[in-house]
Amino acid sequence: GLADMLISDLSKIKMLNVIERARLEEILKEQKLNNSKEFDASTASKVGKLLGVQYILTGSFFEIVGSLRIDARIIDVETGKIIKSEGVDGATPTFFDLEKNLVIKIAGGLNVDMAVENTGASITKTSLTYETSLLYSDGLDLMDKGETSKAIETFKKVIEKNPDFLPAQQALQKLNVKI
Repeated sequence: GLADMLISDLSKIKMLNVIERARLEEILKEQKLNNSKEFDASTASKVGKLLGVQYILTGSFFEIVGSLRIDARIIDVETGKIIKSEGVDGATPTFFDLEKNLVIKIAGGLNVDMAVENTGASITKTSLTYETSLLYSDGLDLMDKGETSKAIETFKKVIEKNPDFLPAQQALQKLNVKI
């Protein structure tokens, strides 16, 4: 879920062209590369070259006793060098504010203007709860497992609780469901 939220927010920024998560997964499978701890700067560089991108973003997150840490690394595909590493931490219920702050830091690391595509607005914070974000994550997991009807039900529950949550709306659109 975190990856999809980062993709959604970063793709809104005019100066960035973001590749879909599904395309990345496809390349990883084709090349028999692992999207886990072994996914290092060298692997990211290989995948980035196959995707035809300049940079690739990797990262991780963990939660300990109500505290959340999210880290991201921007890797130059040509050299495999980590050009920027950013992190945010805070209370777990502030997950969405942390994600937005990380987007701002990532964009700053790439020296891009934070203006949002077609609106001129900037990335803003959301009121989505941590529990609803977990529900969204469950929906993504169901979608990845091919359990389409359960995924649709789950994404609809997310939208019931937070009608403006764009990633859940986009997931339903991918599943050809009218909102």
